[in-house]
Amino acid sequence: MSLRDRINQLEDRERRLLGVLVVVFCVFVILVIPVGLTAYLGSISSENEAMREAIASIQESRATLAKRAQEREAMDARYQRKAPPLAGFLAGIAQRHDIEIPETQDQAEVPHGKRFTERSTKITLRDVGMLKIAKLMEDIAQSGYPVSISRMNIRKRGTQADSFNVQMVVSAFDREEAPEKPSAAEGEEDAEAAEGQEEEAE
Repeated sequence: MSLRDRINQLEDRERRLLGVLVVVFCVFVILVIPVGLTAYLGSISSENEAMREAIASIQESRATLAKRAQEREAMDARYQRKAPPLAGFLAGIAQRHDIEIPETQDQAEVPHGKRFTERSTKITLRDVGMLKIAKLMEDIAQSGYPVSISRMNIRKRGTQADSFNVQMVVSAFDREEAPEKPSAAEGEEDAEAAEGQEEEAE
């Protein structure tokens, strides 16, 4: 018996119910499945976007970390060159710009943590033009040593157009090298030597 014959044998009420079921199934196929596919594709698109953002964030982080590593290497290289005595160092720079330093006063050293020490020297300049002051400061900053101008006081001198009295404190930061940690082999040798000494003592 074919499917058509079976449908013809159904009563009118059963045929109506079957028609309703067919309509519901068609609506499900036409509407629900596309909506589900759209939602699924949307979730995949959201996941892909999140993955792209994560990859972009990782790449930015790599660039930032590389930049920080370069800055750290540059700083380490700068601290490897210990600044010379500041009085002579500043006198040499001032001489290049035809500046006289009539007063120089070394300050007490100040420790910063366990590895850094700050040495400071206070200098006084009189009747100096602003361009010479700027060039002096530029040479100090670009000297390649770990030095900085930590304090500065500029006062105009009388009614002269370009004449200033300056008090400047220049600081140099010295870094002590971190103590090297003993290797595992050296630790074993020290332990064996200690054991040998104990045996000899016994």
